[in-house]
Amino acid sequence: MPGTSLNNRVRRQRIVVHLIIVNTTACNVNVGSRDTEENSRITPHPASSTVYIQNQPAPIDDRNQLPDYIRQCEAVLGKIPEVSCDPANPAPGTSVTRVPVLTGGRLLGFGGTTDKKILAIRKKSGKYRCDFPSIGGDFPCTIGSTLVHYQDKNNPNVQWVGLCRGVPKDIPNYDRFIGNGLIGANEITGEMCFFFGKNDQPEAPYKLPPLRSDVDNAEQLRPWLPPTEMPGSCLSCHPNNDPWILTPWLQPKYMRTVLLSRDYPLKLPKKIKLKDIMAARHIVPTAPKYKSLLPEPLPAGRSAWTEEEIFSKSGRLIRRQYRAIGSSYVRNEARGKVKPRTGRQPDTWTTNFRERLKLLPNNKSCAAGCHALANEHVKDLALDALGRKFAHNYLSPAMASGRLPGASWMPISTSRSALQNKAEQRRFLNAQPTIPAITECPIPKRLDKKPDVQVICSRGDPDIDGPYVDIQWEYINTYGGVPRRNDVRFDVALGFDSASELASTVQELGKMPNNSPEGAFMEPPSAQYAVLRDVASSKDRGSRYQMKVPFFGKKPSLRIYIQPKRYCFEEPHRRPFAYAQPYVLDVTPRCE
Repeated sequence: MPGTSLNNRVRRQRIVVHLIIVNTTACNVNVGSRDTEENSRITPHPASSTVYIQNQPAPIDDRNQLPDYIRQCEAVLGKIPEVSCDPANPAPGTSVTRVPVLTGGRLLGFGGTTDKKILAIRKKSGKYRCDFPSIGGDFPCTIGSTLVHYQDKNNPNVQWVGLCRGVPKDIPNYDRFIGNGLIGANEITGEMCFFFGKNDQPEAPYKLPPLRSDVDNAEQLRPWLPPTEMPGSCLSCHPNNDPWILTPWLQPKYMRTVLLSRDYPLKLPKKIKLKDIMAARHIVPTAPKYKSLLPEPLPAGRSAWTEEEIFSKSGRLIRRQYRAIGSSYVRNEARGKVKPRTGRQPDTWTTNFRERLKLLPNNKSCAAGCHALANEHVKDLALDALGRKFAHNYLSPAMASGRLPGASWMPISTSRSALQNKAEQRRFLNAQPTIPAITECPIPKRLDKKPDVQVICSRGDPDIDGPYVDIQWEYINTYGGVPRRNDVRFDVALGFDSASELASTVQELGKMPNNSPEGAFMEPPSAQYAVLRDVASSKDRGSRYQMKVPFFGKKPSLRIYIQPKRYCFEEPHRRPFAYAQPYVLDVTPRCE
């Protein structure tokens, strides 16, 4: 059977551990050739050394290479869509809608005589104001920004949203952009990735290549930027339990009510319907049952929640998770060297972002009402969500007066008038943050089904000279419901016993606390043990894993620890992996 092989010998009293991983993507070795198989042999190594298999997910220390960052996001969220900002020519499977601009109830950028007159006046005066500024854009009242949406029907929990940001003047043709911000997020796990494409020549046509990890050179991905070159901290605007910024335009039902109010003078051009100006009509808002489920503080001594603690056996979400993916991006945020996009940099900005981004207590924050909008940026973010960040420059006179519907669209406790009250400000700004907004990489589920074990006494494999134990197991990575999710590997420890010296407990092997639901890095307790790292299944075998372990001597015992290991894709030196408790399997091969 075609496959790849890896041989690892640990010698003690002429005992040899010979490992063959069949049909995996682990090594670029052709076992059809005995010479190739011999070349793959690994010389004896110290018990504490690590054996890594090639072609696994991007290494945690990825040196800020964009292809590695893409690979990590693909492993967790699945396919990344191609992006086109042109509403007339969307990329396959995507929708591209215009970000609406309304002034005095008139819609701009959709054609017509009135449209041309107003655009001419705006161009001559250089003043670009509107009724509902788009807080996601650097130029919130100019025509030309578009919203990109993608959701794979086979991956329904993951949604991708891109904002193509227009330039500082009206571009009715929607073909000039300063750049594109793209967010992918899993609604139920709270995992998200951020990408940004920058157009160095905003007056030139703008085209983005597909975000692919299999490129020869990172330069092929330009103008997409690597994480450390992104213009500002994405988490400063997306820190609170939901990746989508709270803005009226991301609440289509609310905006429809506002625009149809008898007090709002909406005048749509002919053949333009109300739904046509709902830029976010394709975006699926995060379900309130998830947004209102805030992260919980971990019990003392715990590093993370397990998958079994996050989801019930029926698949219901029990505990909310919210975390950024990508070791380059997370490491950059943790250093605190990127600027907050809100414009205000608190004193705590240079501390680790896990400490920086904490939610306020429920009874002292907006989270007590409808929003988990409560961290050290509470004042700025609340004003942003109301469009008030741009009020002095961009709000039209009618909206600035506060008379028209939509001027204050959030509950009164977070409206502009409430936040201008000194007592109300103190209530928000003086509360001490307590709950982490960013959760830890979850511990993968354990191997809960006994592996299939067969003792092959005859020579049943051309690459093995004698009897061997064939071990097969199944592990389906179901976290988040992402097809072929690819962030879990296995560390497998094996030990032969010829002198009754096997480690008697998991604690001795992995140095794990008693009764802990999580595991730890497995180190061989003696020279009789070997640990193979990062065992993967093959693409054609999916969730099936297989190992063939030769045995020698007189009826040796074989103890095997099979440990699920999640790549966290976070800060590489803090917590690169999360381990489950290993499955312990004892085998006594018998061949007469």
